[in-house]
Amino acid sequence: MPGFATATPWIAIALLALFAARLPELVPAIAPLRPTLVVAVAGSAWVLGHSGSEKSTRVFSSPILRAMLFYGAWAVLAAPFAIWPKHALLNAIPIFTPAVLLCTILLLTAPTQRNLDLITFGFVCAVLAQLVGAMATGIIYAEGRLSGTDSLDPNDLASLAALTFPFAIAQAQRRGGLARIISLATVVVAVVVLMRTGSRGGTIAFAVCSVVFVAGQNGRRRILYAVLFALGMGAAWTLGPPEYRTRMATMLALDEDYNNTEYEGRTQIRQRAKEYFLADPVFGVGMANFEAAEGRRLRETYRRGKWSAPHNAYWQALAELGAVGGAAFFALLFFAGRVGWRLWRPVLPGGRPNPLHRPEFLSSLLAFAIAAYFLSHAYFWTMFGLVGMIALADRALDHAIRRGEAQPNAAVAAPGGSFRMQRARRR
Repeated sequence: MPGFATATPWIAIALLALFAARLPELVPAIAPLRPTLVVAVAGSAWVLGHSGSEKSTRVFSSPILRAMLFYGAWAVLAAPFAIWPKHALLNAIPIFTPAVLLCTILLLTAPTQRNLDLITFGFVCAVLAQLVGAMATGIIYAEGRLSGTDSLDPNDLASLAALTFPFAIAQAQRRGGLARIISLATVVVAVVVLMRTGSRGGTIAFAVCSVVFVAGQNGRRRILYAVLFALGMGAAWTLGPPEYRTRMATMLALDEDYNNTEYEGRTQIRQRAKEYFLADPVFGVGMANFEAAEGRRLRETYRRGKWSAPHNAYWQALAELGAVGGAAFFALLFFAGRVGWRLWRPVLPGGRPNPLHRPEFLSSLLAFAIAAYFLSHAYFWTMFGLVGMIALADRALDHAIRRGEAQPNAAVAAPGGSFRMQRARRR
């Protein structure tokens, strides 16, 4: 059905922009209209209605979607046992409903390289809009750190920029014309946003994803990218704001950092997260109830202080949803990482060239995994969008292997959006 095949990727892009890139936050006036939920429900209903029962059922064979479904279902089932049950339920439904529907739409998209690149480029454009919007209308903290307009604080914004960075480079590599200019602009803006946020965790995520992306390149391109990245990082460090260099220098004296010395620091918060998990290893304290657990702890110990966020996605999942919910979160990342590894490798087992070599997916996932160690990202919207795109890439790789398609580096996007095939470079 031509109309269905053409429209489905655009529905996925629209939902990625609304849900994963958080674009509605740039226009607060539309929030009462619930655009993300409307597009998620209406879009998935349309896609499912045009897919046929056999194809729709086959979608649930994806381990990524199954892990996401179980993760969301457990969050809802555990809500009655939460410290604040209503709060847990009112967080679980608005987050997991569009997340699952987005992943479903992506899996029902025709698994072609063209669709995969179209969707990832759409995601890059959406994040570019968010980052530019944050620079134009965001909040500047007292210490000079840039924050987003609503739910994206400086560290969240840096995490978003870091995991988009490898996609922007890859799209600039494969596309031409205006699309390449947009992708290169996203690369520059992502680095600028990182420095303006002053995020130490985001900087580590950037460094790791850059190394993994370069290591996943073929031949001389790997050397070229390594040189360009080294020069770019040197220029960014030299030209960046002094506040950024000051914050990065503090990583050399972590023993004196508040995160390791104070009650509200990340080290002691992680210790309390372990205690909350051990107190209820089955259901946890409830989704989005970590702050409530912190408040309860302060009351019990007759202290005054901040109701802190968990600041670690892994302990957040365990403390809030118990061992079962934590296992679901780890499984989601594991299945996505397994696909990312397949896409990262230039050569498949047996020595056959990888027909869908996309190192940016593993690079982006590792950027998230590193940032998540420092952030409360167990239910991060962009993470769900990322693993959904990885699920589609998994299908696209299987499709390419069955068809025996040529190396994707031979497919170059022309300025008009069509693809011209070039002879693969002999190695």
